[in-house]
Amino acid sequence: MNNKISRCRRLRERLSDFAAKYAGWEAKWVQDHVAQCPRCQKRFGAIGKVELGLSLLRTEPHGLDLLAKANTKAVGVLKHSLRNSVPAESLRIARVEPGRLEVLAKYGRSVLGTAACFAILILLKVGIFSAMDNIEQQGEKAIAQYYSEHTGQDIS
Repeated sequence: MNNKISRCRRLRERLSDFAAKYAGWEAKWVQDHVAQCPRCQKRFGAIGKVELGLSLLRTEPHGLDLLAKANTKAVGVLKHSLRNSVPAESLRIARVEPGRLEVLAKYGRSVLGTAACFAILILLKVGIFSAMDNIEQQGEKAIAQYYSEHTGQDIS
């Protein structure tokens, strides 16, 4: 019995691959037809708009009550006896609680900006102090050289 199921599955997969190759969107004759037929071009454009809309929905953040809204719609198509049950009511009020990372994610950009500002301030301070030390050393060398040239080595 199991062998027969796997054989049927393989046959279905082959038929699916065959259909996709010779009658799917990627088939040459389908693309040639769409390039020539204005009606199919409109339909194909509408499919593209739907796919674009769905991709935008996937990237858009959803409200926390989205699960409750979807459950309310799903419970609404059940029989009346099931609609009024306790599990159905718990589905209607179900809400997704965001995790700690999701709650803190909205502060992430400002925290990173603040950390970057502190890093820049620290680097500037270290750079200024090291530059000041360097300037001081060069100044002392210049003064020592001036005195040695004008007053002699023993006074400098």
